[in-house]
Amino acid sequence: MTQDREGLSDPKAMRALAHPARLMILNRLRVEGSATATEVAEIAGITPSAASYHLRMLAKYGFVEDAPARGTAGSGCGGGGPAAERRGAA
Repeated sequence: MTQDREGLSDPKAMRALAHPARLMILNRLRVEGSATATEVAEIAGITPSAASYHLRMLAKYGFVEDAPARGTAGSGCGGGGPAAERRGAA
């Protein structure tokens, strides 16, 4: 991720990182890889809908991006809301 190497200069992007739940979410994604809103909600101590909101804010400033689909609703796979992964993660 470019922002990791060059530093952060956009005040709005800095504000996106000011919330403790967002930092927990980013750390979870960095350590364990992609996750659903429900999965990150558990570690951040927030509701899945709040986690989804925080993921959208992180995505808005390029800190995370949508992960590839884990399966369809009828396949018995996935679930738990939209998935996200840390941008630039391998």
